[in-house]
Amino acid sequence: MSGRRLTLGFERGRLRGTACIAGVLFAAVLIGSMLAFAEVWTGAGILPSWAPRAPYRLARALPTLPFAGSPAWAWVRRHVVGVSRWPTAAAPWSNAGAPSEPALGPGAYLGWSDGVRGSITFHGHACSASDPLVTLTLSLGDTRIELERSAVVATDDDVGIGYRLPLTTVTAPLPPGEYSAGATARCRSGEETRHQLGAVRIVARPADSAGLVVSTSSTPSGGVPAVLSVFNLGHRPARLTRVEYAPEVAATGQVLAGAGSVEQVARWRASLFGSEPGGSDPTSPDALPPGATQTNPTASGGASADGSGPRTAADQALRVRPAASLDLTIEPDQAALIVVTTASLYPTRPSRPVLFRPLVLYETAAGEQGGMLVRDRLAVGWTGP
Repeated sequence: MSGRRLTLGFERGRLRGTACIAGVLFAAVLIGSMLAFAEVWTGAGILPSWAPRAPYRLARALPTLPFAGSPAWAWVRRHVVGVSRWPTAAAPWSNAGAPSEPALGPGAYLGWSDGVRGSITFHGHACSASDPLVTLTLSLGDTRIELERSAVVATDDDVGIGYRLPLTTVTAPLPPGEYSAGATARCRSGEETRHQLGAVRIVARPADSAGLVVSTSSTPSGGVPAVLSVFNLGHRPARLTRVEYAPEVAATGQVLAGAGSVEQVARWRASLFGSEPGGSDPTSPDALPPGATQTNPTASGGASADGSGPRTAADQALRVRPAASLDLTIEPDQAALIVVTTASLYPTRPSRPVLFRPLVLYETAAGEQGGMLVRDRLAVGWTGP
């Protein structure tokens, strides 16, 4: 009798152990499937009519998972989920193929408007060349903004980064604000598609009367979406207050920035980008090139644009600064450097395009507010990892 009980107990224990193992495996498969679905959802360029748009914060959360960088999960992503091969919004150097269908890629987009003119550029095409776009509808809160074909131009351009990109540019005085994460496109055939845009923001462009000049360059394959060089060609100092480069949900709000003589800014650029020995990695939040804190007699003796007192070399040095509070004074015939790196953007899964025309805001010695918009050059980047 006792032997039979022992046998039954053993069988029950074995069944329980098997059930526990099966439960663990089922839970692992379920969690993996949910995460895979989440990545597919956040990376989808086109959504069916019943599907809600993926929150941008979900794309931000996926890279923070404890196993996000493990080889096993990388294998699952590539061979099971396939998101690393998705071409809709992939970087052109990622070896992802051409898109199988037209789509606007989910990304982070910053446009501008002054009430009369405005522009924003998206990655991808909403319709094919054989079935061109008729209307594109964006949403700002409860307001639907329908754009006719004449206001939307689809191109394949190299915007100075060494790669041709599929781009859709909207030229219209769009109202400022944080837009809905999607758009509806209607093609000539009558087909309507829901495109997932990610994060979209239009900023108001203020007047510019300070005599400042800004130029920009992009090296997205090197992790540097924008390098802004600002020159004061006027006769009075100006204080740079902030730089707009991405929607709030996509931006960490940290940039490299400093101000000084034109020669000092040139040395910073050379040190950051490798034309001098020992150059720093500009994508590092701790990047501080040699000479960045050396005293600049001209800069250290100047007064701040708001009259709060003299600016020292340490105040003006190139370092990581909040994008919303640059606090850099540019004296006449001097310059400033602002570098937007991948550290300025939250990592996402999958990686997303970031397209923007930077806006640098300033305050004059007289207290006037102004801004410089880079209209002739599109800044391009991709979120990591």
